[in-house]
Amino acid sequence: MCIRDSINNCQQAIVHLTLAVESSNTELTCLWILMGQCCLLIHPIARDVIASSAFMVPNQLLSYAGEASVSCNDASPVDKLTILRLATKCYIRALQIQSKNASCWHNLAFSYHAQILEEGNSVPEGLNEKLRIDLSWYWWLQNAHIN
Repeated sequence: MCIRDSINNCQQAIVHLTLAVESSNTELTCLWILMGQCCLLIHPIARDVIASSAFMVPNQLLSYAGEASVSCNDASPVDKLTILRLATKCYIRALQIQSKNASCWHNLAFSYHAQILEEGNSVPEGLNEKLRIDLSWYWWLQNAHIN
């Protein structure tokens, strides 16, 4: 139940962020980064669970990312690998707007890593260890509260 709620919350966040991108007059890096993070949140969830939930992504986002042309439907079902590829494309879009964003570069690398794992390809020697160390540091930075 908790996993299904997580999937639904990710879908809702992606829908709202897509609307925010459409309605903003300027290119906001933060919207693309948040959308990438929402897409990347599903990486630990099994692909069959995502497939059975019929994960829906707004067609506008799919057209931004070059995944599909906009159809008459509001959203289309996608598989886990497509969602991870969308995360990568969202991070790339954010970096096109603000290329010196170090955390976005890190998120992009993690997104590529998640795609490699999902595709079943072998991860280069030492990369898992490096990402584990970097991600623990990144978590600490994100969750540290300075009084």
